[in-house]
Amino acid sequence: MGNRQFGSLRKLPSGRWQARYQTVDGRRITARNTFATKTDASLWLDRNRADRASGLRFDPRAGDVRLGDYSRDWLAQRVGLAERTREIYASQLRLHILPVIDDTVPALGRVKLGDLTPALVRAWYRALQNQRSQSVAAKAYTRLRQILTQAMNDDRILKNPCRIERGGVEHHSEQRFATLEELYLLAAEVPKRYRGLVLMAGLAGLRQGELFALRRGDVDLISQTVSVVRKRLRLESGLVIEDAPKTEQGRRMVSIPMPLVRN
Repeated sequence: MGNRQFGSLRKLPSGRWQARYQTVDGRRITARNTFATKTDASLWLDRNRADRASGLRFDPRAGDVRLGDYSRDWLAQRVGLAERTREIYASQLRLHILPVIDDTVPALGRVKLGDLTPALVRAWYRALQNQRSQSVAAKAYTRLRQILTQAMNDDRILKNPCRIERGGVEHHSEQRFATLEELYLLAAEVPKRYRGLVLMAGLAGLRQGELFALRRGDVDLISQTVSVVRKRLRLESGLVIEDAPKTEQGRRMVSIPMPLVRN
């Protein structure tokens, strides 16, 4: 056993080196991995000594919780989250973040927080791009970075391993919009009671959830306006809910074009 002013080193029968130190409250902290050389083990002790001297006092065991367990607790503890948003986050975790995406990349859900590395995150991200899509990868990466930022704030990890430049940026193909002729042809194909919804979507730009939540009192044909004050959504469970728009900008008064008023 080699003694140092801070911590201790021990050469194992395998030839590798073990490093550990004792905290002021008597707890013994051992490096998560062994080291090929004494120098590498010494560097680990030096980094921990510097962290403690700077006030970080980081406990490596705090990162022993698996990402799957931590992320589910993270979601359960989020307050003020809309039901549909919570459902989207849960779906991202279940389908894209925690499970096996590619046979060459371990399931992140089974990896401990302290074992997540930038290299592993990059491999997972590439697998998502290949197996899913760029858009799915960007959304999932944004969520993972958010979760691990919280883990860093909780002192479970020292640094966030999500370090992909512009990893959360989505790249959408150019959207094609229906012409007025195509819009009226589409409206003519649906039952008469739904034609107003099709035309309102195309001419006034209302979203599906906003259209389905409209009531007679929201439409003023004299002033040619419609008030958007709520949205209606169907959750994965089949439950239909009504809620206020996500932002204040979503609550708005929209002008109705005269061709729509006549229809």
